[in-house]
Amino acid sequence: MSIFKIIIILIFVGLLFSRKLRKAAGTMLLGLILLFYGKAIIGGVLWLAQWLASLAGGGHA
Repeated sequence: MSIFKIIIILIFVGLLFSRKLRKAAGTMLLGLILLFYGKAIIGGVLWLAQWLASLAGGGHA
């Protein structure tokens, strides 16, 4: 885990000090987040979609 923390810290340092690297660092950070939390994010989005559908469909029942 310490290696990943170091990578994330380096990404944030790049965000702070290099405007040219900002887009690449943001994309890399997003990629890391999706890599580690992709299943949880997809599950959360599906749950939210089902909840909104139940509100829209059966909210008045």
